[in-house]
Amino acid sequence: MRDDRYRRQLTPQELQVALTLAEGATTREAAARLYLSPKTVEYHLRHVYDKLEVRTREEFRAAVMSETRPQSSRKALMFTDLAGSTSLVEAIGDDAWRNLSSWLDNEMRALFRENKGREVDHAGDGFFVVFESAADAIDCAVTIQRRLVSHRRLHGYAPQVRIGIHAGEVSGSESSVRGASVHRAARLCAAAQPDTILVSREVLEAARRPAVGMRGYALKGIKEPLEAAVVDWQATVKT
Repeated sequence: MRDDRYRRQLTPQELQVALTLAEGATTREAAARLYLSPKTVEYHLRHVYDKLEVRTREEFRAAVMSETRPQSSRKALMFTDLAGSTSLVEAIGDDAWRNLSSWLDNEMRALFRENKGREVDHAGDGFFVVFESAADAIDCAVTIQRRLVSHRRLHGYAPQVRIGIHAGEVSGSESSVRGASVHRAARLCAAAQPDTILVSREVLEAARRPAVGMRGYALKGIKEPLEAAVVDWQATVKT
């Protein structure tokens, strides 16, 4: 099983059977743990073999265990958050804010896709997005800020967005990304000023961008200061 496409084809019952047997349980032991009959376990196992395209118990165990083992890789991690939204709502009214908020979500999601970003979470006023390329993450952040400036010029108002980007090792799946680097990226976003993009040294080095204005930031919950710099997005040109 080379990726999780096959695992997504398994029903919840098939997945339970597969995981229990792959951990070393016999058919009877799996049946007892899952409150199934041995024949039902064997029935599900045949379907699992077909879906995983395996023929032997060794291939089956290797496929299931490799899929459940945490995979680690280096990613660029972006967090965004709105700043000053309360005062903007009071200024333009609830209806206008709902329209503006919907526009912003749609615009940002389109820019994530254009820059090869993958949305992991959208909680409250912010997004968590993962990029394979640090350069793509920076370019996406720059375009977001410029798009907001254009909206402000045309309509007289726009939300203020703070963006933090860090690069590092993470583990997990498409729907769940974990690791200390995730916390650093989130804290970096919280430390950013409105209308700014704050990126770590790791991001700039990975993107091969100059580290101008680098300094240490004391971030909540992180022992050592994290070196980061503010991206001059008004002068940055996408390459």
